[in-house]
Amino acid sequence: MFCPKCGFESPEENRFCKSCGANLQLVSDVMGGKQLPIMLGQFGIDVEKLKRGARSLRNAHHHKADTNSQSVMETAAELRRVRREERRQRARQPKPREWLRYSWQHNLRDGLMSIFGGAGLGAVLFFLSRTASDIGLLKQLEDQSQVKGLELMLRLVWLFAAIPVLKGLAQILYAAFFAESIAKLTDRFLPPQQQAQIEAPVTGTINRPISAPPSVTEQTTNILEKEKELRITQEAERATS
Repeated sequence: MFCPKCGFESPEENRFCKSCGANLQLVSDVMGGKQLPIMLGQFGIDVEKLKRGARSLRNAHHHKADTNSQSVMETAAELRRVRREERRQRARQPKPREWLRYSWQHNLRDGLMSIFGGAGLGAVLFFLSRTASDIGLLKQLEDQSQVKGLELMLRLVWLFAAIPVLKGLAQILYAAFFAESIAKLTDRFLPPQQQAQIEAPVTGTINRPISAPPSVTEQTTNILEKEKELRITQEAERATS
């Protein structure tokens, strides 16, 4: 409940305002429709005026709450709109995996992997075809299938490993003469980073380190110990005198 005299908010169970001392019980009775005398004792407040003030204060409070809730909703809607716009911009921008493959680092790595992978595959296929030819397996397959030249084809199957080797060489040439670095591609495709520049204030004073405040219990203990020592000293002086 709000006091109609000073506007201080008090719990419903309080009978008097803590700020100005107005009788809030009478305000509740007035709002409830009870018939009261025209004057309210020592405060001298008109009942009708009190009722109008209480109602206007309540309406103002509700209007303020509605205004605050409306502003909060508008702020939330604006934040949602900004986030949607940011998501659209990120969706329109090319993904890093789409443009990083054009860097010389990426092409050099993939080229070397293709060359070594193709060379290893060719070595394995050459060894298998040579072994199968030595034991007569390729000749036997040619006789059973009745396909002329099958033995020669199977003996030269290792040449298919030249495909990844040539691809790796092409990637290395592209990395050496045409590709750009990751730094240049990043500057081209990514927006510039907005970094807040925070300048340290220049003052002629030395900032002292923040220390923890002394404990209240420790201070009280020191005071009591000093009082006890003083009392013992006074008693000792009285005994000697």
